[in-house]
Amino acid sequence: MEAVKRYFNQTSTNPLIHIVVSFDGWTDNAEFAMKNAPAIAAFFKDHYQLIWMVHPADPDSSHFHMHILLHSVNLQNGKLFHSGPYEMNAFCYHVKSITGMGFRLVCEQRDNWNTI
Repeated sequence: MEAVKRYFNQTSTNPLIHIVVSFDGWTDNAEFAMKNAPAIAAFFKDHYQLIWMVHPADPDSSHFHMHILLHSVNLQNGKLFHSGPYEMNAFCYHVKSITGMGFRLVCEQRDNWNTI
């Protein structure tokens, strides 16, 4: 990850983008979430280094959600990830095409992630 940032001279940028896909109300088992997670993450795989995981929303919940962590620098062109409405809606439609789930886009800005 650091080598990609140095290669494209993007060393002062936020290193990671965090995206959450919630399966709340659509599944109460890990099988559905795990089956669809690779295809959901594939939306980004050709352009960004990424890792994903699926887990219950909380220990007492039967609803699952998926976390995707993206490297912020595009592997193809060195540009930074842009999370504007157009890009995120395209991702939401990608999720819908795979899962059949309806969606709503929720964006959160946290001032200090280190205190959470």
